[in-house]
Amino acid sequence: MAFVLVQHLDPDYNSALAEIIGGSTTMPVHRATDGAVAGPNTVSVIPPNAVMKIEKGALRVARAETTTARRSSIDTFLFSLAEDQGENAIGIILSGFGSDGSAGIAAIKEGGGFTLSEAEFGHQAKRGMPQSAAAGGLVDLVLTPEDMPAALLEYQGVKDRLSSLPEPDASVPDLAGRLDTICAVLHSRLGHDFGHYKASTLLRRIRRRMQVLRIDEPDSYIEQLRTSPLESELLFREILIGVTRFFRDATMFENVAEAVRLSLVSGSDPDAPIRLWVAGCATGEEAYSLAILMREACLRAEVPRRVIIFATDIDDRAVSFARAGLYGSAIEAEVDAERLESHFNKEGSGYRVAKHIRDMCVFSKHDLVKDPPFSRLDMIACRNLLIYFNTELQQRVIGTFH
Repeated sequence: MAFVLVQHLDPDYNSALAEIIGGSTTMPVHRATDGAVAGPNTVSVIPPNAVMKIEKGALRVARAETTTARRSSIDTFLFSLAEDQGENAIGIILSGFGSDGSAGIAAIKEGGGFTLSEAEFGHQAKRGMPQSAAAGGLVDLVLTPEDMPAALLEYQGVKDRLSSLPEPDASVPDLAGRLDTICAVLHSRLGHDFGHYKASTLLRRIRRRMQVLRIDEPDSYIEQLRTSPLESELLFREILIGVTRFFRDATMFENVAEAVRLSLVSGSDPDAPIRLWVAGCATGEEAYSLAILMREACLRAEVPRRVIIFATDIDDRAVSFARAGLYGSAIEAEVDAERLESHFNKEGSGYRVAKHIRDMCVFSKHDLVKDPPFSRLDMIACRNLLIYFNTELQQRVIGTFH
């Protein structure tokens, strides 16, 4: 494994962090430089006043141009790690203030990587960054730093054994043949049918749970699923992992903004409410982004309109998070200063969506597969969801939308 340490450092102080860490390990420790390869059994430490990414195994180091860039430096690195290393990525959140790292941990989990957070006592996450990361349900293990090395080695050992096994599904022999059984257990326990989800997605998520639990055999995992009161819920959350951000894909939002202004705001009955449905809203960032966009479009067109956004998801915990509308400081990198000032209220180290935006959104739990759709809609947003369904379920959902 290669170790990379990203810490919030004083930009004006010549940190001796690399030298301090070097006194505690026989591995070579160095201050990261642009283009350096993150090699096995080496430790790379971010320099002061820098942001760092990893691309094709090489560290890319650049000057931090803004305070916001420095404050979100951990998320910046973890996002790049998730994209660059996929299932080989491991994200560990150690003690620190604020919420930097929480969004990056989610990206690593979505990509099939392994996530840990520092414990204060027992399996309770330490306050600050570890607790913020664990609160989203995206941390696999909450451990003391002393217990982390053994967990890493165990995880690596199971991962190596699983990946060295022969086909059929490039991961676990016979796991594909046990997929119907696993879906049946989930259905009986939770009432949700994953039988029409793409097999490749399900197999990848199940394999990841097996790696976290250090289980090699499919039948042993099925036994765990049947006997453990929590495992069905944990696998359910694993399957539903989705990473979303405010104004994700800025160009798309710019195009939608223009279409909304012309057709929905200015080109329809001014006395009728505008009704939108965000299907698969996850933790709410996209629904709130559309609410902000709609409010701006109405103001720009000087047309006062009532807007109702129905935001739904199968994951009740994600819906509760979205309804609260409280996000970490990492959104400073996603939402420009003017929108932060106009549509958010600073609350602790994070931001809560302002009441005039939250009042536009109605969040509810909804199963797109079996629950009836909303009616009299002007627009439907469904992103990063259909890719998880097989063709039959995709066609059924499209029919529901129509």
